Amino acid sequence: FDFGRRSEPPLLLIVDRRFDSLTPLLTQWTYQAMVHELIGITNNVVKTRVDGQRQEIVLSPKQDHFYSENMFNNYADLTENVTALGNVLKSKTPRRDDIRDFKDMREFLHSYPELAELSGSVEKHLTVIQQMSDIITERQLLLVSEVEQELATKSNHGDAVQVVERVLANRGVQARDCLRVVMLYALRYGR
Repeated sequence: FDFGRRSEPPLLLIVDRRFDSLTPLLTQWTYQAMVHELIGITNNVVKTRVDGQRQEIVLSPKQDHFYSENMFNNYADLTENVTALGNVLKSKTPRRDDIRDFKDMREFLHSYPELAELSGSVEKHLTVIQQMSDIITERQLLLVSEVEQELATKSNHGDAVQVVERVLANRGVQARDCLRVVMLYALRYGR
């Protein structure tokens, strides 16, 4: 691992997972965890593909207020918050009809740096969220996550067998996700 240079030494935590071996296998639905698991992030840089072009996006809680405020939010709250941020941008961006004279133009130019920053933030997070959404759809992670939750929380062995078989029979679910489901089943019902 290359964590870069730091002013303070790293801290290593050793945690005994024998008490909870299921949680690390569950699909994570917080912004930060999803970026790490679905897209990948190195030194706060996410490499995405937009319209066939590779793009590097910086997601740093120290430099990005939206990311800092939403990095631990679940996916549903995250999409609501980015939509709200887009609506704020839309409400602050003047339409051509709103600029009628030099005074209106001066006010627009005065607010332009704030609008440009807000626009960049909205575009950046929409790009990341769209890529995550595409991966969620492609890998059928909503179905996989539902099955993971059933395996982790319910104790009916017959139902568990049926939901695992449903995932394994689904050709759209990737092998790595099938493996996670099988491992959850084995941990929960194996002897």
